[in-house]
This record gives sequence, structure tokens and C-alpha cells, in this order.
Amino acid sequence: MRIDKKQNLPDWFKLADYDCYKVMSDEEIVHQLSCRCNAMMVEEYKNENFFEDRLKKGLYVNVDDNVIPIWVRDDYDKSIFLRKSSSISPLSVRDIKFIARDLKENNNIDINDRVDDEFIDSYQHISAMNDISLYFDGFYCKVNLLKQDAIITSELLELIKMWRKDLGIPEPTPLIKNTWPIIKDKIISYAAFPLIDLIMWEKATSNKITNGVLAVSLFPDGDYDSINIAQTIKPFIESILDSKSIDKIEHEISNK
Repeated sequence: MRIDKKQNLPDWFKLADYDCYKVMSDEEIVHQLSCRCNAMMVEEYKNENFFEDRLKKGLYVNVDDNVIPIWVRDDYDKSIFLRKSSSISPLSVRDIKFIARDLKENNNIDINDRVDDEFIDSYQHISAMNDISLYFDGFYCKVNLLKQDAIITSELLELIKMWRKDLGIPEPTPLIKNTWPIIKDKIISYAAFPLIDLIMWEKATSNKITNGVLAVSLFPDGDYDSINIAQTIKPFIESILDSKSIDKIEHEISNK
């Protein structure tokens, strides 16, 4: 269906709900952007009641607010946690649990039932057995912290290139080139979040909102018109919804 009138937009959409992004922290903006990126990648927007359950007053939220992630529970001994960065983290008990389950379900390998001799080959790597997990869990490796920093970093840089080649993973090049302050200003001024949510709604319902309706709905003061949306704003949205661009943004923010 072609949506050529503002009143035909979905009931859940209210532009005022997205005013919160004007005062939101950089970290939370990137988190909300990352949630949308993931929802687009796995087509979560096709799930029943996605827009009613996941989008609340302009925010992507968990369906069950009572679920407390294990990493923020107060009854855990914080002394057993090690620090991590956006790209490097120590292997956790939770990681090992998922690895064991993945080996059993996808490779028919039950670690508990095997003898040590069956795993004697150190080149038999979990990340090579199931490359799908690379995109969600990362690449598992060990680091000998007793070696010199220069040796570790030099070897890691070389190995990263080899690992990507072996696993058929392209070099990550972000689509977006601007620095975070410029990107953030565009996210706000281009009404990126309400536009992303409406784009997901289009995909989920097979409707098509005209750029004219988007212009009057997102920019009631006339800041941008349908031509701006088609030629400038939508290409910008596409570039920031790329996971490699989000990685770039997260890295820049974490090093402020």
C-alpha cells in the first residue's frame, strides 16, 4: 500500500516520542542505533507485535523488563570479572557453556564424553567449525600475557589478517567517514531514529511511505524536503546502520 497521507502512518508513531535523543548520552544513542541495526540484520521487525512491544516512546526496549542480565546482578562476586574493551574480552564461563552446546548441536561433539586424545590437534579450532558464531560471539583465542607487548601486538596484527582470509571474512571498512560529533548532529537533525523505525515498518508491512509524507511528518518546520530525504538523509541512514560503522563509532566514543 502506498502511504501518501500523513494520517495513514501507524498509530504507534509519534514524532514527539523521539525528542529524548536530543538529551541522551552518546553511549545510549549508539546502543539504540545498534539495536536497530541488529533488528534490521536479523529481520526482527517481522515478528508479531514488534512495533508495539519493542518500540516504546521512541526507544527500543526489552520485551521483559524484569529480566536482569547476569552481568549486572548485585549478588555476583565482582572480583571474578575482568575488564574488556569493545573488541577484546576474556573467555567467560558463559562463553565456554555456549561453545560446548554449539559443538554438541552442530558438530555432534560432546566434550564430556570424549577422551583427551580425540582433541590432540590444536589446529582444530571452534571458530573454524562454525563461522556463523563469529558474527555474534567473536573469535576465540588465547593470549600469552607473559610475552612482551610488542611481540603480542605484532603477531596479533598478522594473525588477524590470516584469520580473516582463512574464514572468508572481508576487511571491515566502515561506510561512514565522519567523526562522532558530526554523525551525532546528523542523527538528531535528520530525525534518524523515527525514520529508521518507519523504514522497518515499511519492510514489515510491505507498505511504502512517500518521501513527501516523510518530509511533513519528520520535519514539520520544513527543515528538509522530499528531495533531501531521497538524496541525503536515506543514504546517511543506510551508512550508519552498517555494523562496521557502529563499530567505528563505539571505538571513537570509548576513547574520548
